[in-house]
Amino acid sequence: MSANANENALKQMDQMPIGRALVKNIIPAIAAMLMMLVYNLADKVFIAMANNDYMVTAVTLVTPVFLLFMAVGNIFGTGGVALMSRLAGENNKKKIDKVSSFCFWSAIMIGVIVAVVLFVGREPLIKILGASDAETIKYAKDYIAFIAISAPFAILSPVLSNLLRAEGKPALSMIGSVTGNIVNIVLDAVFICGFHWGTAGAAAATLLGNLVAVVFYLYLILAGKSSISIRLSDFSGKEKIASGVYAIGITAAISTIGQSLCQILMNTKMAVYGDIPVAGLGAACNIITIVMVFALGVAQGVQPLLGYQIGNRNKKKFNELLRDSSILLLVIAAILTVVCYLAMKPIISCFVSGPDAIRYGVTFGKILLTTGWCYCIFQFCSLMIQVMNKPGAALVVNLSKNAYVFIPALAITSRLGGMNGVVWAMPVADVISTIIAIPVTVCCIKKCFADAGKNGQ
Repeated sequence: MSANANENALKQMDQMPIGRALVKNIIPAIAAMLMMLVYNLADKVFIAMANNDYMVTAVTLVTPVFLLFMAVGNIFGTGGVALMSRLAGENNKKKIDKVSSFCFWSAIMIGVIVAVVLFVGREPLIKILGASDAETIKYAKDYIAFIAISAPFAILSPVLSNLLRAEGKPALSMIGSVTGNIVNIVLDAVFICGFHWGTAGAAAATLLGNLVAVVFYLYLILAGKSSISIRLSDFSGKEKIASGVYAIGITAAISTIGQSLCQILMNTKMAVYGDIPVAGLGAACNIITIVMVFALGVAQGVQPLLGYQIGNRNKKKFNELLRDSSILLLVIAAILTVVCYLAMKPIISCFVSGPDAIRYGVTFGKILLTTGWCYCIFQFCSLMIQVMNKPGAALVVNLSKNAYVFIPALAITSRLGGMNGVVWAMPVADVISTIIAIPVTVCCIKKCFADAGKNGQ
């Protein structure tokens, strides 16, 4: 592979018609996000087959731990994509190698630390997450033990996937994600339905699925099929590499951690009404996730293309990509919202089995879907701000959804509406945070291309 393979991949896409470039990037991204959805839901679907809603509750309560892994992965994955795609537009291959090596080794080191902390502190953590019933605590303890061990691989896998997207190879990124997810799903069936290992089996399948994905990505790199550098000799945080990755990556991580905390707060509020409503809430959140992953696939697919235009100083091409991808996102979000609403009960029944849990799930799912499209717009704006390297604006936008809007909304709606009010906090926060995000995004675009002499003006 040539030394300029990274730059050439994105440059070739830049020379394509916009529609073709979007398809080439967005379809693999959507496919990868779809498989990630299936992967994330597989544990819950197979566990639901055991007809034990306490197992479902245990998995629901531990779900925020996965968001913690995503948060750490976002530091180096999202931060790496934003920085590397801009550097590709500037044709700075040497610095790209340093960025990718920095992201790789940093993810490994932090993944090991997270694994040790989670494993040692798993028992008190389970109670903090909201487990109260003895059965729920038992199942959650089994689940989180394996999840802790999987931390280094669960963090490194999305980082490598993102770095492949950043160098303009979304298809290889997708293949790695899909391979790991398929392994996870197959092992879910074997461990849960075949060996009857319950939540421990689900977690073991997750561990092995992430391990397979990491091995695949490492094979691509070591075999020369990717130009990503993982050489220790390239590892460096100097030349504003660490600050460049952290500026956007930590902001993205804060957003994910905020989502985790919001889920914990909702679970805790809902736990007042019993463990079965918590299971229903978990099933309902899966409904809205179906809508979001497709929209996020569009946003993630176009992100490297936009970053390249920023590095290449091409405002016209940037605006055209932004316009077309925004339209596509809205169409997908609208269609999926309608489909999920019409198929609400069958979908909910895939995750919970008891009649009460299904009833709660359907009610909560309908509430969450009212503004699912709105949240898609919010997430799209958030990712666009990140690729424009505006960490301050990104922080303001992300914290609106997960902190200074959501927390007061939850306090108010839960008091006014009881059990359903807990769920209504999310739609209220979606609307307000999107109203904040849109003008901030427009302002960032203007500032991003404010300097004179840029192409396309």
